[in-house]
This record gives sequence, C-alpha cells and structure tokens, in this order.
Amino acid sequence: MNKKLLFKIGYVLVGLVLIYKIADYFGTQKVESLVKSSLKKSDSIAYKDFSVNFLLGNVTIDKPEFYRDSLTINADKIELLDFSYYDYFKNNIISIDEIKLFKANASGKVTEKDTAKSNKEKSNKNPKKIQIKNINLDDFTIDINQKNGFPLSLEKGNLSMINLQLDSLTGKPKDFTFESITSKLSNFRMQYSGTQTFSVKTLSFENQNLEIDSLQILPEQTRRAYIYDRPFQQDLLTLTVDKIKLPNIKIKNDSIFSFASNFMLIDKANLNVYADVVNQEKSDKIKPLYSKMLRELPFDLHIDSVDIKSSRIQYEELTSNKRKPGVVFFDNISASIKNLSNRSSKANPLLTKIAINSSFMKTSPLRIDWNFDVANTYDTFYLTGKLTNVPNESINSFMEPAIHVKVDGEINKLLFSIIGNHHKSNGDFALNFDNFKINILNDENREKKVLSWLANLFVKDDSKNGLVEVEVEEVERSKNKSFWNFVWKNVEAALKKALL
Repeated sequence: MNKKLLFKIGYVLVGLVLIYKIADYFGTQKVESLVKSSLKKSDSIAYKDFSVNFLLGNVTIDKPEFYRDSLTINADKIELLDFSYYDYFKNNIISIDEIKLFKANASGKVTEKDTAKSNKEKSNKNPKKIQIKNINLDDFTIDINQKNGFPLSLEKGNLSMINLQLDSLTGKPKDFTFESITSKLSNFRMQYSGTQTFSVKTLSFENQNLEIDSLQILPEQTRRAYIYDRPFQQDLLTLTVDKIKLPNIKIKNDSIFSFASNFMLIDKANLNVYADVVNQEKSDKIKPLYSKMLRELPFDLHIDSVDIKSSRIQYEELTSNKRKPGVVFFDNISASIKNLSNRSSKANPLLTKIAINSSFMKTSPLRIDWNFDVANTYDTFYLTGKLTNVPNESINSFMEPAIHVKVDGEINKLLFSIIGNHHKSNGDFALNFDNFKINILNDENREKKVLSWLANLFVKDDSKNGLVEVEVEEVERSKNKSFWNFVWKNVEAALKKALL
C-alpha cells in the first residue's frame, strides 16, 4: 500500500472523527440546552448536574429531585442508556436500552390532588409506545403517607425489569407488559386502616419464584380502644405467617391481569380473631361467601394446589362487659386446597376442593371436607366433617363466658353433612353424647340450681347418652356474618334438635 493511499485513509478517518466530535458536541449542547430549559420551566423538578452523550443516546442526571405538592422523590443518580433516534423518528417509539436509578427515595404524602394532576398530564400528552429493555432500581426506600393518611414504608428495595413495554400513557393494565421481574424488598410496612397494619420482613421474587418471610397483620390499637375507631362490628385480626412460597409463577397482563402458579405453601400461620359484639353496632354490610369473593376478583387467579402446614386459628368473642371473651381454637392445622381459582365457567367447570385436619381445643381431632364451584352464582357449597372426643372443658371454654352455660359430660362423636348457598342450608347430623348435663350460671359463675334442673328436664333422655341422628332444614344465613358463622348456626340448630 503506497503512502498516498495511506494519507487518504488517514484523512478520511480524521474527518470521520472530527465529524463525530462536532456532531456529538453540538448535538449534546442542543439536547442539554433543550432539556435543561424544559426542566427549569418546571418548579417540580430539580437536579445537581446533567450530562448528555448525543451520539450514544446516553443521559445522566445527578441528584434528581421531583416534587408534587407534599410528595418528594429523589435519587443519587439516573442513567438512561442507548436512546434510539431511529425508533423515535421513524417508528414514533421511545426506545431505551437501559434505565438505572440509584438510591431513590419517596417521602411525604400522596394526595387526591396528586392523582388528579397525574391523570390530567397523562391525558394531555401525545401517547407514544415506550420500550425499555432493562430497568434497574438499586436500594430504593419509601416513607410516605397514603391518600387515606396512613403510613407506608419500605426500608430497602431492589427491582429489575426486562423488556418493559407501554403501548400508551393511559395507565390501563392492558397497555403495560413486561417479560420478567426480579425484586427483593426488606421490611415493608403499610397501615391500611385505623386499627390494622400489614408488614413483611422480606419478599423475594426471582426466576418466577416468590418467597415471603414473616408476614404479619397486627392491631394498631388495643381491644378496648379499637371499638371507638369502628362504629360497626368488625373483627380485630392478629395474623403471623412464618413463610409463604409460590414457585413457577406465571404473570400476564393482557386484556386482564392474570396470576397463576402450580403450588403455594403457607407454613406456620397463626390467626387470632377477636370480635366485640357488645360495644359495637351490628353492620348491615353483606359478607359474600368465598366462592363469590373469588368470582368477583378484578384479576384472573389460578393456583393448582395450596398446602397449609403447622398452623393455628383462635376465635374470641366478647358478649358481655362483665365476663371474659369466649374462646375456641384449632391448632395443628394442616390443609390442602385444590384449584384456588376463578377460572371456572359453565363450559369448563372447575371444583375448588378443601380438606382440613386439625385439633379442636388441643384434644379433639377434626376433619372437614368442603367444595364449591366458583362459577355457580347461587354459591352452592358442600361441607362434611367429623369431630371426636370433645370433653366438657373444651365446650365450656366458649359457652361459659359467651352464654353463661356450663355443661358436664362430653361429645364422643359429631358427624355432619351440610349443603348450602348464599341464602340457606340443610344438614344431616349424628351426635354421640356421654353423661350430658346443662348447668346455667349466674354472673358470679355459680350454678343456678333450679334453672339448671328445669333445663335438664327438657333434655331428651336418649340424648344424654348414645347416638342421636337429626336433620336440620332451611337454616337461614345471617348475610352480614361470615361463612363460619353460617356453619355454626347449622351445628347449633342440630344440637338444639338433638337435646331438646
């Protein structure tokens, strides 16, 4: 190769470098000038430094801050890498290879005004399709008050998203899609009412597997105080769950959001339900059955099977300010649920099946089998069960403080089969009693001997010992109470019919 040709090649290369530098310089200056001018016009955005690489399509903003009334979002740095000019000018698409957000923090209060502004701004913008190959949020934190005035906080979070696409800026679910998400959250806490707070110690979502450690729903007020925050009867909950696992999760965001998994594990759940039926007025709000709750979810849900292990449920009911609450509890709970789903339809029926084994009041084995079809708009359910070896101490733990009645003897066996719906139910019961006797108590928990004697006169002789079979019909559901209250009404009706 001669020297003349080498010089020509050199001139071309130098020329290209000069053109690149000149284009990069003036392009960068122009973009920086336009963006900075735009940012300065807004009193809701601030930053420390701003740099652009025009030809590479990179933007870096140091110490950005965004203000919206009382809400502030800031970060150490934002990086936007490889903005595609071709997609923008040719295809009207905002295409970015990667967005990195370092140590972002949201603080302050979210208001209705903020939401209204945000929606108005979205509607005023010319919608463009947005494509972002990678989004990474590193070490972000949250400390805000929600629109309802209650706090929401996150000590630390990391999130990455691959192939995010926004088809418009409407905010509708069908316009938002992504290929995968990886996230880890630490110490998330959200108060959702004046009396209850939800929290999670750690939440990890990676490779389509979700794992939650130390989930809690805790009271924010004492049992004496919470009744003043809730004018109508509402249970006070205490729930702790050691671990929740959902592997192989499939999430879709088409015309409707869809969440599916082949398995869910709930390990060491402990639920306490406290009800004050003395100091709060009854609520007229209808409580739907579980089938209707699933059917009316605003998203598509399907989990093939759910396993609940080593769990406990305790129910306490205060019926008089002069007595302690009545208590019933179920421990050593193991349960399986097949087809926790709202995909059932008339064309493709899908039966939800639930099997529960537990110990009633520590001593009495209990087995329940229960099924329903979510697509059945009558909310028909089938419930069968077997309870054995119930001593009088277990019965009296609830009955003595709740209705001031104490019993002697025990229930050797209780078999039941209930068919019901949203309105009423029928049931078949078989009860085996042993030396059964009723004792009516006064306010000092002493027996009213005359009333107890009269009550036992009405107890059928064949019910005091041996097996009794009864049918209960047309048991009306109290629609402002829970499914389990409905089940108890059937058992109560059977006990009355068997004994009196």
